[in-house]
Amino acid sequence: MSLPETFDPSTMMELTCRAVSLLMQGRYEESQALLHVALRNLMSVASPEVTNERPQAFMAGESLYFESFIIPFNNATGTSSEAFDVFNRALVIRPGGNPAAAIAGCPHLLERLATVLLYNLALSLHLRALETGSSKNLRMALHIYQRAMALLVNVNTGAVDDDSIVALALLNNMGHIHEASFSCHKEASTCLSLLRQIFEGIDSSHALRDDESLFFYLTLFLYPSYQKGMAAAA
Repeated sequence: MSLPETFDPSTMMELTCRAVSLLMQGRYEESQALLHVALRNLMSVASPEVTNERPQAFMAGESLYFESFIIPFNNATGTSSEAFDVFNRALVIRPGGNPAAAIAGCPHLLERLATVLLYNLALSLHLRALETGSSKNLRMALHIYQRAMALLVNVNTGAVDDDSIVALALLNNMGHIHEASFSCHKEASTCLSLLRQIFEGIDSSHALRDDESLFFYLTLFLYPSYQKGMAAAA
């Protein structure tokens, strides 16, 4: 999708950063309100369109990159999973090198911005639900994670190589909700299998920070028995 002349992606990135800052302070409702504003602004610009062309590499050269921020939370409900810890990190997109060139050269920028906004909104609902025990918020979070994942797959025409940190975060947190909150073990096992497939297929030293890579490595190699057990049960 080409960017309308009146659209300023840097403003949307700034809104995302402000929303993440609020999340880091535990101000969930304010963060969610800001994310809703940003999503409405994106929707007013254009509707996402899907092409059959493989986009150029997102992370190459003077492009944009993802940065994650840990969101402190209190799991007051004691909700736990046999296979997943919550990936409690919000994501932002930042321009690297020459910001104007990075923005101009990013394929599917609107869709990528929308995916990050949706992920952060779902994460806010997810963490808040773990603090309050709200099953409604958990269901909303799962639905929004799924919407973000569908959009991400469409942007990458069936793959997620260029947006691996987003894909891994989405699959991990969807799996956590499926397994820990709704006992949907088949769906959780599917998330774990896809997470493994993506993690083993990327150059994690390039696509992920060391702490991010370690988080997913531990998820995959601390809980292999969960995946094997579910496969046997099927």
